[in-house]
Amino acid sequence: MVDKLTEFLKNELVYFINQELNKGKSIESVRKALLKAGHHRDMIEEVIEILRRTEFDLKKALKEPISKSYLEERSYYDLLNAIIRYIEYQREHKVSFSKIKSILLDYGHSGEVIEEAFNEILMKQREKAKKKTVPLLLLSWLVIMFLITSSVKENIFLVILGLLPALISLIICSSIKTKKSMTLFIIPFVVIIVFFILGNIIPVYQNMEIGNLSILNLIIGLIYGYVLTYFMTFPKEKTKKEEKSEEKEFKIEPMLKPLK
Repeated sequence: MVDKLTEFLKNELVYFINQELNKGKSIESVRKALLKAGHHRDMIEEVIEILRRTEFDLKKALKEPISKSYLEERSYYDLLNAIIRYIEYQREHKVSFSKIKSILLDYGHSGEVIEEAFNEILMKQREKAKKKTVPLLLLSWLVIMFLITSSVKENIFLVILGLLPALISLIICSSIKTKKSMTLFIIPFVVIIVFFILGNIIPVYQNMEIGNLSILNLIIGLIYGYVLTYFMTFPKEKTKKEEKSEEKEFKIEPMLKPLK
């Protein structure tokens, strides 16, 4: 397993360094980029030396063995990050998650590590989606607030109080880090239950229609939950028929394939 891991990581670096040099970048700039990405300095230097020794011939460099004394220095997170980058590369070429997982399993990688890599990508995707969707949802809350204020000619402070549960649901849903999408639908119900109880106790809510407000806020909260779930989860997997159709156009060849 350790031999496969080291070979896997070495091949990745060979491909990457060779690609960057072909773009006109200097070895020093590539070295800094790899160190910043978390790669081990010794591994980087050894791969650079391999490329120099083979006169930057990609095929020859891939056939060169990596130092055996270096095997013990590789870590779980090196492999995890390498698999994450590999998955992201394949996704750019429209390869399905199930196909990627199958390829990685065929090359002897642990199912546990692969699942962790998928989860890491999902969390990164969610964080990226939050930056785009949350501001829009906050804007929609403001629009709803002003529309209600203008239509019922009510004090804006009371309207804000009435729509506060929806805003709280949005803030909690966008802040929480969870792998379970169902959580984003449970939160609005919890917030509304608390709102309904407090609404019958707190004096400022006594003249409001707590029942109707609870239903309105629940609907808005569930819509927010659905939107966040839609943009923060993996896209729907393609059918086998669709996968085969795509494979005719793009040959699935792992960039980081371990050599036999």
